[in-house]
Amino acid sequence: MSTSQASLEFLALVGFVLIVLAVASGIYLRERAASAEELLLAESKNALTSLASAINQVYLGGDGYSANLTLPQRIGSYQYNITASSGHLYLKLYGFDLSYSAKILPASVTGSVHPGTDVISNAGGQVIVS
Repeated sequence: MSTSQASLEFLALVGFVLIVLAVASGIYLRERAASAEELLLAESKNALTSLASAINQVYLGGDGYSANLTLPQRIGSYQYNITASSGHLYLKLYGFDLSYSAKILPASVTGSVHPGTDVISNAGGQVIVS
């Protein structure tokens, strides 16, 4: 075997290994992005269902009932907003094309939800978030 043939075979082997690594890294990055998105979806759904559950609990607790709920400051690295309208909560994740909704028992909720600790209270059947 000549030196030039061995060099060509070595280069072919290195080229093949580089192609395999490029394909494997592409698959890895795609799966990593998908799992990061799934984590954001799970965290968003958890925050929204926790709030919906707390609002429903306060509503069913009757006049004078209150509860504290701590929501995350951010979901992943994204800011978010939760609003209430027509018996539903809506979560919007800024900078990421994601929104969620959850049904709640009261037709309306007064006040606004903020990341951090919120006090949810029932005053005469009206649920107030502050």
